[in-house]
Amino acid sequence: MGLARFRHEGKAVDYTPEADVAAGDVVDLSTGMQGIANVAIAAGEVGALQIEGVYEVPADTQAGDQGAPCSLSAGASTTVTVEAGPHSLAKAVAETDTKAWVKLNNRLLQEIPD
Repeated sequence: MGLARFRHEGKAVDYTPEADVAAGDVVDLSTGMQGIANVAIAAGEVGALQIEGVYEVPADTQAGDQGAPCSLSAGASTTVTVEAGPHSLAKAVAETDTKAWVKLNNRLLQEIPD
């Protein structure tokens, strides 16, 4: 019998904030990942941050193709920026769009040596 035991799907992580977190806030984690609170989390209380899924967020004025890398600004004024980042656009976005669908990937940003 193997030693590995399934515990959960890993789509969320426990998080205890120092300050209140509102539902929909993007949170930068010390690991370099980002999570989104689906519900409010009070300061000092354990809550959950989603680290996978597709979210609709305010878009800046950049266009991007589906699958293009993007990043999110953390906090209550979250916006998506189409550039190198740990996430990807879930669908194409035009410069005139005010919303973007972002797939949380939390892939590691690192250079692979030749």
